[in-house]
Amino acid sequence: MLVVVIVVGLVYALPNLYGEDPAVQITGARGVAASEQTLIQVQKTLQEEKITAKSVALEEGAILARFDTTDIQLRAREALMGVLGDQIRRGA
Repeated sequence: MLVVVIVVGLVYALPNLYGEDPAVQITGARGVAASEQTLIQVQKTLQEEKITAKSVALEEGAILARFDTTDIQLRAREALMGVLGDQIRRGA
């Protein structure tokens, strides 16, 4: 019984071990998949604003830009909102 309680506790605590992964997700307007052109626009905007991303990738029709901190994530979101509007979703 004690082993079961310990295993359940470890499984329950597991997500906390990974920590945050601040990100901004960009999807196409009205459910349309994001394109390579949008990816290039995102990379260009981040570069112009001097915002460093851990990664920017087109995955399953959406662009996912990951950042080191939530402060950088919020700066990137604001910069991208000005360019892409309502296509932005914030994730952590």
